[in-house]
Amino acid sequence: MKNILKQINGGPEIVGSMVCDSSGQVLCHAFPPLFDSSILQKAAAYLVDSSLALQNEAGTNGVLDLRYSDGRIIARELQGGLLMVLCTKAVNLAMLNISLNVAKSKLEEILPAVATDTPRETSAVTADAAEAILAAGRLESSAASRGFNELGMVGLNHFTAREIGDRHHCGTFKKVTITHKSSGKTGIFPVMLINDETNQYDGTLILCPAIERKLGAAAGDPLVIVPVT
Repeated sequence: MKNILKQINGGPEIVGSMVCDSSGQVLCHAFPPLFDSSILQKAAAYLVDSSLALQNEAGTNGVLDLRYSDGRIIARELQGGLLMVLCTKAVNLAMLNISLNVAKSKLEEILPAVATDTPRETSAVTADAAEAILAAGRLESSAASRGFNELGMVGLNHFTAREIGDRHHCGTFKKVTITHKSSGKTGIFPVMLINDETNQYDGTLILCPAIERKLGAAAGDPLVIVPVT
């Protein structure tokens, strides 16, 4: 399956590709290391939901085409799954469709076997999603960070807080238990929700310097988050 995705990626203006099953679980991907597995898992779940919504509302020709400022996401339905390709806006759609048609027939031959025998990389994605792992970060604005640092709290944007609440079936929360995944250092801290209109801090837990020192955390370190309810 990985070789099929690599063949797709060999086309011009293609950034990466992945295959998920009908439940939105990533089965295999061929993306640069910049794309974290938890981000790909979220994208797969969203694409499966969007594909089902299109089927229910207006029928479907088997293709989902999502466009944004810098590129587009093309999702092709498979028997028992979904093939997704991330490409730049300069992609030649006719050439890509030819490549996807070839890949579709090959993937559907092996997809049932892969779905019942989930590869190792899928297990890693599932574990990350279940543990609610966020990356440590800091506020970039000096004015905002000074006030935030004085409060001794951790920060989450509204999207990430909602994701954590939904995952743990607890709704809103005011405190979290944080465990550094590498060192094992842990602590319970109050949470501040921050306005993040550009979604710059999606998947990020914002720490003040005092909490960074207590956890021994640096920017980008993986932190396991559990709401305290």
